[in-house]
Amino acid sequence: MICPLARAVQQFGDSPALIDGPLTLSFAELAARVAGCTLLDDLPHGARIGIWDPDHLAAVPVMIAAWRRGLTVVLLSGRLPEVDAHSARLGLVRVLRGSALLLPASAPDRPATVSDDIATVLLTSGSSGTPKAVAHSLAAHLTNATGSNANIPFAPGHRWRRSLSMSHIGGLAMLFRALTGGGALVLDETTPATHLSLVAVQLRRLLRQSTLPDLSALLVGGGPIPPDLITQAIARGLPVHTTYGMTELGSQVTTTPPGATAAQLATAGRVLAGRTVRIASSGEILIRGETLLAGYLSADGLRSGVDEEGWYHTGDVGRMVDGWLTPTGRLDQMFISGGENIHPETIERALGGLVAGCAVVPVPDAEWGARPVAIIAGDFSADALRAALSERLSRFAVPDAFLPWPADAPGTPAKPPRAWLRKWAKSLIDC
Repeated sequence: MICPLARAVQQFGDSPALIDGPLTLSFAELAARVAGCTLLDDLPHGARIGIWDPDHLAAVPVMIAAWRRGLTVVLLSGRLPEVDAHSARLGLVRVLRGSALLLPASAPDRPATVSDDIATVLLTSGSSGTPKAVAHSLAAHLTNATGSNANIPFAPGHRWRRSLSMSHIGGLAMLFRALTGGGALVLDETTPATHLSLVAVQLRRLLRQSTLPDLSALLVGGGPIPPDLITQAIARGLPVHTTYGMTELGSQVTTTPPGATAAQLATAGRVLAGRTVRIASSGEILIRGETLLAGYLSADGLRSGVDEEGWYHTGDVGRMVDGWLTPTGRLDQMFISGGENIHPETIERALGGLVAGCAVVPVPDAEWGARPVAIIAGDFSADALRAALSERLSRFAVPDAFLPWPADAPGTPAKPPRAWLRKWAKSLIDC
């Protein structure tokens, strides 16, 4: 593997690379720490190591040192309770927290090497079952970062706060943007940032503040963004960029440019360099390009994640108009009501500015086949919601019923347990 830090040192040298409160490391100083990292020297080329809870300054030199040695780094969330189980499943020979040994070296039953090209493995947060282990090459990460920086400049003097964990693609992508663009990754919560990446709930919290930070760019994504949040952000002068991406694509696929209009910010933006997007006849968003995953890591090795023509099937549906992508929902959540396709996410977005949280699920209907039912967190008026949605949605998409969020639901509106809610709503409607 080619270490991305060497080029960064040549270009950006003494510019800040990492900031953690009072401690600032330049690219040159980061390189010195990487050179001094010897705790991986005994591992063979291609071995897999894990870094648990990687959101600390000490973890970054270890990651880069691993890539220099041709090792694969599996990034494990600090919230992950069964580290040893994942270690065995993924064939890790060592698990560290920063530069501290968390689990000792082991001898996996299967070979540790998957491919010389695999630099990182991230576990997706699947709604059920064992999370998928998404493998990427350094080249894919760097291409994603280069396309991002061409759209949202991130150069020396800029500071991108790590508001998302580096065990997820949104957080890890910030490190690669720093290595390719020369900006600094900020690890603490107090250093003023020029760039932020937020999901919807984080943006809502930010907008509650009386004084907003002075930002050069605010990247908002990670799922559906209620239109009212974008409207509020624009009204308060925030430099918003909406985006669409996912772990398998190395982070961003499409993003709005600086100065986008309100109408453009209602989309997920234009396709960035290194990616190609097309909409299938089913409405599914298909993607291919240089930022694609190398495959899914499993006990049997690396499994391809693309079809015969190299397209990644996202499972998302959307539309592309004049080059602007608008995701509209999930292919596996869509249902048909009286011959009309209904996407629960579209209704949920329309409800986003009206309620504290919600999920929309289909229930069987003798006449229409299925009808939407909205399950609402917090106080609400069904009549008021029905009237508001009648102005925002087609009549067939307005839910037939509005139910209070059940106290015993095994999940939250942020990650709704849709199968459980469907069964629960059906039992109430059938009564």
